[in-house]
Amino acid sequence: MTTVLRVVFDASARDADLTAVAATERLSHLGAEATDVDVDGTTCSAYGLFDAEPDDALETARNAFADDPAAYSARRLPIARRFDLGDLRRRPVTLGGVEILAPGPPPAGCGASRLVIEQGGAFGVGLHPTTAMMLVLAAEGGPPDTVLDVGTGTGILALAALVRGAHRAVGTDIAPAARVCARGNAARNGLDRLVVRETIPAGERFDLVLANVRAAAIVALMPALDATLDDRGRLLVSGIRFYEHGPVEAAAAHRGLSGVGRVLHDGWWCLEFAR
Repeated sequence: MTTVLRVVFDASARDADLTAVAATERLSHLGAEATDVDVDGTTCSAYGLFDAEPDDALETARNAFADDPAAYSARRLPIARRFDLGDLRRRPVTLGGVEILAPGPPPAGCGASRLVIEQGGAFGVGLHPTTAMMLVLAAEGGPPDTVLDVGTGTGILALAALVRGAHRAVGTDIAPAARVCARGNAARNGLDRLVVRETIPAGERFDLVLANVRAAAIVALMPALDATLDDRGRLLVSGIRFYEHGPVEAAAAHRGLSGVGRVLHDGWWCLEFAR
């Protein structure tokens, strides 16, 4: 049983950032497999992910924070898939059937389904759990014909889809440096079928739509993501902390999209939606 525990402090009489650090350290000592904080003015919310029933997590928190006035809440997380992504610190790493390499001479025995990714100040080299989950889940169900990758960063998700057989991919990013990086990685891998642009294309629909950005951005972008999704397409989103899935799922449901998959890894969600 996976539970999210929230502990809320009034930090008006102390440093909110120091309160947040102390609270997450204490949650880690209690056995939380992931922690996070949200500081809003003088209110500090610390979150912990526990393998326990909500009542047990609440009791543990009340005992641990008895010397510090706080409010507590706990809720059970929905059922999710979990899988072992391996050691993401090592290179090369194979995710979703694609071998991800850092720039430099390829290792002996490197297969054809590979990508050389230069980070160049952009996000996405396969090291982060969100990128890894998206690579693995995007590979399920066979290669799509067309792919849209919103918040493309290095271009890794769109380029991996092209390596796996997609015919065309569009990557968007509001950061100029990320667009330069993604174009460079496309050229580095000989994948000129990736089109990189600043905004989501209007009037086009895609078989696979990807967005690995923060939860608040996904909620705000949901109308545009929905508008670009083909009737039989898949929408995969990540960048969602373990306590942030609710608003994302509500935004998708408001657009008539159904949740068809959830993966939770290292405190991050990857969610899949379809019509």
